[in-house]
Amino acid sequence: MKVARDNHKRKINELSLIIPVRDGEKFIEKSIKEYYLHFSEKIKDFEIIVVCNDCQDNTYNICKQLEKKLPLKTIEIPQRGKGYALVRGFKEAKYNIMGFLDADNPFNLNRVLRMISLLDNYDVVIASKYLKRRGRLQDSFLRRVISIGGGIVSRVLFGLKFADTQAGAKFFTRK
Repeated sequence: MKVARDNHKRKINELSLIIPVRDGEKFIEKSIKEYYLHFSEKIKDFEIIVVCNDCQDNTYNICKQLEKKLPLKTIEIPQRGKGYALVRGFKEAKYNIMGFLDADNPFNLNRVLRMISLLDNYDVVIASKYLKRRGRLQDSFLRRVISIGGGIVSRVLFGLKFADTQAGAKFFTRK
């Protein structure tokens, strides 16, 4: 994940974190606990919204059990895709800073916090899995082709100058 160099650090007071997931029973509990431990220490008003997208395993039940211990809301939707799951989660979000992370917790959470602090200067911050000097994180060939294709489409159609728009870490201000 690239993090823009910026000496101005925003004090993050609130965050609605959306976690879209499909069949994540093997990792969802660990990820939610790590997200909670990391962000709740540094952010006063924090919520996690898990959107279970047509889960056929025990993901939904695991999340419902975690609701008893954590500031967590679990939503179950029929299969509609990741985009629909995100929109559904954003509709439930109560804070002005919101974003999403993949359910398998693939990012360094300290870097994610630094990334979120950039929202003082930007409306949107997007992580990238392209790392200087270390190459790309290991993905399957198909996943890499899809990511590169998405980047090309974003540049051509929307004029976005991002190397990787498909990484599962994006944060926004409500406006």
